[in-house]
This record gives sequence, C-alpha cells and structure tokens, in this order.
Amino acid sequence: MKLEQIGRFLSTIVYQNISGLIALGMMRVLFGPSGWWPNPHFYQVVNHILQYFIPVLFAYTGGKIIGGKRGGVVASFVIMGMAAESTDSYPLILPAMAIGPFIGFLISKTDKWLEDRIPVGFELLVYNVVAGLIGVCCMTLGILFITPFLDKGVHFVFTWAALLAESGLLPLVALIIEPGKVLFFNNVINHGILEPLGIQQTKVFGKSIFFLLEANPGPGFGLLLAYFLRLKGKKKEAVKSSLVIQVLGGIHEVYFPYALMRPWVIIPLIAGGMTGDLMAYLLKAGLVATPSPGSILVVLMMTPKGSYMAVFAVVAASAFVSFLGSMYVLSREKVGLDELIQPNHEWDMSVIQEKNKQEIKPIKKIVFACDAGYGSSAMGAAMLRKKLRQADLVIPVYPASVDDIPADADLVITHSQLTHRAVKTAPYAEHLSLSSFDEDEFYQDLVTRLLVQQAKIADHHEPGETGISKNPDEDKKSVKPIKKIVFACDGGYGSSAMGAAMLRKKLKQANLDIPVNHASVDAIPEDADLVITQNRLTSRARKAAPFAEHLSLTSFDEDAFYEELISRLRHQENKNAWQDAADAEPMRLTLDHILIRMEAKDKWEAIEQVGTALVEAGNADRLYIEEMKQREYVLSTYLGHGVALPHGIDVNSPRVKKPGIAFAQYPKGIDFGDGNTVYLLIALAGCGSQHLSVLAQVSELIESREKVNKLIHAGSREEMLRMIQESGVFYLDEPRE
Repeated sequence: MKLEQIGRFLSTIVYQNISGLIALGMMRVLFGPSGWWPNPHFYQVVNHILQYFIPVLFAYTGGKIIGGKRGGVVASFVIMGMAAESTDSYPLILPAMAIGPFIGFLISKTDKWLEDRIPVGFELLVYNVVAGLIGVCCMTLGILFITPFLDKGVHFVFTWAALLAESGLLPLVALIIEPGKVLFFNNVINHGILEPLGIQQTKVFGKSIFFLLEANPGPGFGLLLAYFLRLKGKKKEAVKSSLVIQVLGGIHEVYFPYALMRPWVIIPLIAGGMTGDLMAYLLKAGLVATPSPGSILVVLMMTPKGSYMAVFAVVAASAFVSFLGSMYVLSREKVGLDELIQPNHEWDMSVIQEKNKQEIKPIKKIVFACDAGYGSSAMGAAMLRKKLRQADLVIPVYPASVDDIPADADLVITHSQLTHRAVKTAPYAEHLSLSSFDEDEFYQDLVTRLLVQQAKIADHHEPGETGISKNPDEDKKSVKPIKKIVFACDGGYGSSAMGAAMLRKKLKQANLDIPVNHASVDAIPEDADLVITQNRLTSRARKAAPFAEHLSLTSFDEDAFYEELISRLRHQENKNAWQDAADAEPMRLTLDHILIRMEAKDKWEAIEQVGTALVEAGNADRLYIEEMKQREYVLSTYLGHGVALPHGIDVNSPRVKKPGIAFAQYPKGIDFGDGNTVYLLIALAGCGSQHLSVLAQVSELIESREKVNKLIHAGSREEMLRMIQESGVFYLDEPRE
C-alpha cells in the first residue's frame, strides 16, 4: 500500500507539469535534428531545459505539495545547486522527484515545531530565515555526498532501461501495464515510471518507445468497438460516446469499467498491448514526449517526422488484436450483455457518514475524483456542470485527485473502485459511486436529487445570528459552520502571519480545533469559510473569495476583536445550526389520496385519474389537472425507479386550495415515453414554499428502489398508507372506515 501511494505521488508531480513536457516535445518535433524545421539555434535550449528546468520544476512541485510554497522554493534551490554541480550527462529528474518532497517534509515539520515558539510579530523573519538555513544545509550535503551517489544510481537505472528497450522482451511489460491500467494504476505507471525513463531516452535518441507503452489508445479502442457491435439501444449509444472520448479525448478511464464488467476481456487487452509493443520494437517507433491525455491526436502531435506510419501501425495493430479477442470473449457470454451492463451508481449511500444521514446538509460544492484528478474526473465534472446549467442550478463542480479532495467538498463522486480511498480522504463528505463517468442516467438522477434538495434547504433553513456583525451591504446569510479561517494581507507573510499566530494561540487556549492560515489577499484559498483582513484590503479580499464570510479590523493586534470572535466560535461549537432550523409542518394524508391497482391507456389518462383524487380531496380545483398536463407537455416528470411526479407549472397556482399529494399504483405499468415505464404516480399540489416542502418530503419517501417496490406491490390502500406512515414523512389522518 505504501508503494502504491508513493507511485501515485510521483505521478502527481509529473502530471501537474505535463504542459511543460508537451511544450518540450513540440520543440523537438518542430526544431529538432529530425523535426519539420530543423534549427540548431532554437533547439539548443532543449538540453538546458532538460538539465535544469525540468528537475527544478519537479522539485518545486514535490516540495510545494508537502511543504507549501516555501517548501517548493527551498527544494528548487537545493536541486538547482545539485544540477549545476553534477558532472553526469543524465538530468536529475528522478532525484528531483525524491529530493523535492523530502525538502517539503522538512519545511513542513519545522514550521509546525516553530508554530508556538515564535514571538508574535517575528513570524515572517523566523520562518524564512530557518527555511533559508535548511536550503543551504541540504544543498551543501547534496553537493558533497548525495550528487556523486545519485550520478551512479541514475546511470545504472537508465542503462538497464536502455537494455530493456533494445531487447526483445519489451512486449512482456504489457502483462503489467494493461491489467494495471484497468485497476486505475494508469497514471502511476505512465507518469511515475515510464515518463522519467522516456525523457532520458529522448535526450539520447530524440524519441522514446516508453512514451507509447501506456499511452497507446489501441487496446482500449478495440475493446470498446467490440462492445459497440455487441450491444443495442441506449447501451450502444453510451459505448459510442465512450469510443469518441477514449480515442479523441484521450481519457482511457472510460473503458476500464467495461473491462471490469467482463474480466476475461483483460486477456485481449494484454494481447493487444503486447502486439503494439512488439510493433513499436520492430519498427523503431517512438514519441518525443508523453501524449497526455492519450488522445490519438496528441499521439500524432508527439510523433517525430518520418515515424507516422510506424506509430499508426502500432496503434492499429494493438486495436485489431484487442478487438478480435474481445469479440470472441463477448460472443461466448451466456447472459445478455444488455442485462449484464446496468448502471452502477449507489443511491443507498452506504458509505455516507452517519452524521450526514441525520441532518439536512446543503450541497454547495461537488467534486469528481479520479486517480490523478485530470482525466475522467475532469470529463465528469464538465458533464455535470453542463446539466446543472440547464437546470438553473448554481453549484460549483471541480475535478480532483482521489487522494487530494478539498476539505470543503460536500459531495464526492468517484468510480466504485476508488470510493474507499475517497472516503478516507474526505470522511465528512457524502460519497456516490458509479461504474463510468459517462452514465447519462446517473447525471439525470443526480440533478433531480439536487433540485429536490435545494428545495428542501430553501424550505427548512432559517437564517441565524452571528456573534460579529457582517458588512451591512451583504445579504443575510444562514448559519454557516466555520471550518477554515484565513488571515490575508498584501503579501501573505507579514501582518497576516502575525494575526494567524495570535488567533491560533487563543483558539488553543479555548480548546477550539479550527485551522487558521495566512495568505495573500489576492490568493485566498477557495475553501476559506472566514477571511479576516484590514479595512483597506477587504474589498480586494471579497473579489478573491466571494463565497466566504469577511471580517474587517483596523489592526491585527486588536484583543477585543479576537475575544469577540472566540465567543462566536464557541457558540458555533455548541450549537448545531441545522438541527435548529425550523421544520415545515408535514401535510396530512388520508385514504382518499391513495389509489391502488389502477389501469390507464396512456399517461394522460393516468394524470387525469391521480389529479381527480386531489380535486375530490379538496386540494385543488379541476383546472389544476390541465396545468399538470401542460407541465408534462413541457418536460417529462419521470423521476426513475418507475416513479413519475406530475404537478403544475406554477408553484403559486391559484388552482391549488391547500397542499396535498396523491399516490396512484399501476401494476401493469404506463408508458411515459423514451422507453420509461411508470408503476407509481405521485401527484403534487403546493403553494409557494409549501410546494417545495412537499417535493422535499416526497424525495425522502422514494429515495431507494426498495421503498418504491413496496409501494408498487402494496395490496390495499391501508397497507400503502401504513408504509408511508412508517416512513415518518407525513402527518396522517386516521384511516376512514
């Protein structure tokens, strides 16, 4: 497990700097000795970039991830000194990936040790002087003792890598790469191992076969093409979109779920990978840089002049072998593929924390997480953002690495293979799993749920009072738990560091565990809940962090300010704002609102029947039924799980007399269009916020297939009423005789 984490960390270092490596590859393609326009004057900078810039870049990234900006700067200083001293022709890329994180670790631990030992007002001086001393000591030790050892070690690694590339054994690495990719180790393999080796080989030969081993889109294309030809209907369309995304978009993760659904197809994937690697070895194919993402377009961009036919042959041969093998495996599948491939998103929320189950928690930030945080998660985040815009929902959605999920994420969405890691990284967030990031049904269900949840929050949440008054120009905000405080000043190191140190000391004395950081007023972290600045900087701080709460003060040493803030935070600690929110009174439900064993020729007749139940129960007049039909014409009210939710167009409809709801059971089902069959109709009648309350209560009742199935198969009105009563959602009148 530790080795796996190290590999992921190294791949993160490379992945965050991939644009620089691609730019380097373009320099080779355009101006190298075998490029389109050979130009020694331009090309001479490539060696300097490899020798100095890339190691410094990797060291800075590794140091910053662990030790912040100061850790990155000191790591860059150390590796630059070692690179200048190195007499070997090999660039210190691999050493930089180890030394950078080590320096960052030293800076992080030193800062932590100094935190409570620095006199107030001396933070900027002490932190930076100590960091400089660490940099000088580490560079001195590196030049005297580490650089000679590293020169020999790097020479040994690259020598054996060159021997492997020149031997006939290279295709055997597909036995590791292809299964590893399917298990989401693709970024570890490519960016953590193969890319550093490829960079060095490219320096010697102008191109490298290592760049092709994992990034080859051929095996995945062959597998998806086989699925496309075997499936029908909506499943076929889903695979079609996956084909385009995988080949042109370069996101290989979209085919991993299809391999995991039928594990035997991993054998054709391995065979395709071995075929491609063998072709690359025989044809001397290679690329000038890592094609990331692994799109065929980027592969061709990174192909040196004169090697296009060889690279195309590699991709085509691997795709052909993978396709034939996958077709054979799928043709022997006894269970129909359409039955085998079912959406795999978990709505029972088995991994949600108990706290989230017990309280209404607004979803203000959604994170899609994949292994690296750039490929499939970026695609999923983009798809959801588009659907949220279409639904007029303003909720930020971000991609992230599964090991680096923001602390303020409210909802985290991952592939089912990665959910257990995501839960460890973000234990207080809600987690959803899915089998593929291109599942359209998943996004539709999620948007519906978010609409309902937003309605629930709007209906239930009451604004609260805070201990410190806010800017009078701000809209009143609901009670928001403060999980992260940031002091901001112009540079981010002087007065803000002093203020943060003072507040940390007072929080510690008050036994309050709330992180306090300092930052530049123009670079405030997006997850800050409370930002504290001097008066003259508050307007800039609001632009940098528009969703945070802002407090202003004249000087960072105002004791009265800190005492008032501590009092407020104590109050927050002892009060659960969500539990104090006033619950809307649930509506009453009688047997008159329940219809069982109904039949209808189409959905319009069914809406008429369930709407009539509302009319006869006194919830609406008959014209409301026509409004329900108009709503259905505009947009289908089908929710999923065999449930439809017909209701009027206007939440303030004058046709509604009092809030109400009616249930109608259709055991034979009703066609609601687009292949959707409805077995349970739930008609709503509400006024204003009451309509939102009804909608929220219904969402609690039908949150799982199990609950819906029980309602669909209820044998009597009394039995269905009892099921609803046991849900605890509505107040119910006594059943009538």
